[in-house]
Amino acid sequence: MGSKLLREGLIEYRPITATFPKEIPKFIDELDSALKESPLPENPQHEDELREFLYDVRVSALEEEKRRQASP
Repeated sequence: MGSKLLREGLIEYRPITATFPKEIPKFIDELDSALKESPLPENPQHEDELREFLYDVRVSALEEEKRRQASP
C-alpha cells in the first residue's frame, strides 16, 4: 500500500483483497495520516527520474511474474 511507502520508504505491490466500498474512507484516512508522518520531502528533486524508475521496477516485477507463470 502507499502508506508503507510513505511511512517506511518501502515499495510493496500486492492486491487489496476483501475490500468493500464502505472501507475506502478508512484507507484514505490511513494514506492521509501516512503522508503527514512521512519523512519523504514534499517536493522531491528529480521526480521524473523517480517516476521512470518506479515504472521500470513495476514492469520488471510483472514480467518476472509472467515468466514464472509461463514456466512449468
